[in-house]
Amino acid sequence: DSYIAQVDAVEGRLAARKLIRNFAQYQGGQTGPMSSVGGIRPAIRGKGYTTRLDDDFEINTAQPRDFWMLVANKLVARREQEHRQDAPAILSQDGGEMLDAVSAVKRFIPHVPNPPTELAEGRYPSTSDLAAADLRGAILHLLTTPLPSDEKQKKKVEELKAKLKDYYEALQKGRGLSQREGDIPGLLPIADGLEDNQRCPLLNYDGDLLFYQSISGKMMADDYAQPATVERVDGRKRRRVPTEDTRKLAQRIAATARAVITAARAAGVTCTSPYYAVIAFDGDRMGKLLHKLDDAPLHRALSTALGRFAAVQVPNWVEEHNHLGRMVYAGGDDVLALFPLTTVLPATVDLLREYRAVITKAEGLSSVEFKDGTTPLATASCGIVIAHHLTPLDFVLKEARAAEKTAKEQYGRNAIAVRILRRSGQHSTAGYQFGFDEARGAVNYHQLDVISLLTGYLAADQVSSRLVYDFARETHALTTNEMAKAEISRLLARHSSVERDDEMLPQEQRGKLFTEVKRNRLADQLAALHLSMGGNAEASRELAAWLGVAEFIARGGTED
Repeated sequence: DSYIAQVDAVEGRLAARKLIRNFAQYQGGQTGPMSSVGGIRPAIRGKGYTTRLDDDFEINTAQPRDFWMLVANKLVARREQEHRQDAPAILSQDGGEMLDAVSAVKRFIPHVPNPPTELAEGRYPSTSDLAAADLRGAILHLLTTPLPSDEKQKKKVEELKAKLKDYYEALQKGRGLSQREGDIPGLLPIADGLEDNQRCPLLNYDGDLLFYQSISGKMMADDYAQPATVERVDGRKRRRVPTEDTRKLAQRIAATARAVITAARAAGVTCTSPYYAVIAFDGDRMGKLLHKLDDAPLHRALSTALGRFAAVQVPNWVEEHNHLGRMVYAGGDDVLALFPLTTVLPATVDLLREYRAVITKAEGLSSVEFKDGTTPLATASCGIVIAHHLTPLDFVLKEARAAEKTAKEQYGRNAIAVRILRRSGQHSTAGYQFGFDEARGAVNYHQLDVISLLTGYLAADQVSSRLVYDFARETHALTTNEMAKAEISRLLARHSSVERDDEMLPQEQRGKLFTEVKRNRLADQLAALHLSMGGNAEASRELAAWLGVAEFIARGGTED
């Protein structure tokens, strides 16, 4: 038999074996209250003995809430006994955090004394950390860049430094608020050489302490175990009520965080969003690609290339200082990663380009034609979900996988789908199939770069958001590419203001000017994107959805 026939036979047997479910369905296990993390597994409970937390409060450990209240209080007692009052809190003392077995392991591993290296390096940032990563990176870049010659800008940077120092002093008043550096590896090289009062507040505290809108005494008591009194509710429940000192601490942290954000915006930082993004990435048509490789050496070359992509390229691209993401896993052509809002589109395009380059340029595969008729092979599709940092992660991951499925099934692979989960509940989806240049054998990923370009212009207020809303209202009438191009040009002229490219300005400042040349180029690029989507009314609606993505990223969802 030929090599491909043998591969088909093995794959057929493997597929058949997967369909044989010769094991009994699990029938046992606990029923009752589910875990407060995700809600898909039952919370751990005790064996049912009765004990007292204090003189007048009796609990039964068979009740999950009572059991976890007991665990939390024992942890606090042990922390005080060991004189570690400044250690981070692990559990809420009111029993509200009822964990299942998997969640309990994840929660306690970071607090293991002297953990093995693989555990110490396995810590992941919170979704709040991811949402704040681009803000922190932008501030760190400002602080580490030589002060500009412009006196006004220099004063703004000095004001930011002063506000950052006030914020750090406020954070130090709380006990157990700090955490280990390095949860966002890409921030560390940017912060190199900074003093502690500039470095630590941006690297050593959870990101939600920068989102001043949600900081409250209750949050500080529940999430960070700051001092609180315990009150009984309805006879069985207890709740922690923040003390006056805790409320004042929350007010001070919120006020100084707000001052930092205000000063950062004044200095030119635009990324202050409480949203982050998840990418679910998967290779396309792997079966077709494998059938192109008709001998064992070619298969080994492909496996080697995919292994290198997962082990080297993905971590490098995801976690480096330009993208500030964190890789969750990468296995061959399958990737799951988290990013701050403003870097997710450039990072995605970089990953798509790198995936194709790793395969098509791999040693031993140079003779392979990576096409199936007119369909490109060695491509990938990805789903992106943009969500608020307080949205349950299980739901966000489910939506990311659904977005990836949308990219493959609705847009026909070699595609991307972006879903925005707004806090208001008004979710939206935009998708796009990348074009393929047969003459060059290249996938046209650059066509999506225009969305990132427009995002930058919107964030800098060089283009008004009215462009996005006005274009969306007119999509029903824009049935040809010529009509869409004319409307785009008209709206850009109306909703942007161009500046003269002053040759007397330093080159760095000239590059930031939104000139007539840039406006015309942007109009041409948006029209080309519309044409690649079909150049019809449906393309106008799809382009409007992508303009909405650009506007949401530029504004950070603050108007949601």
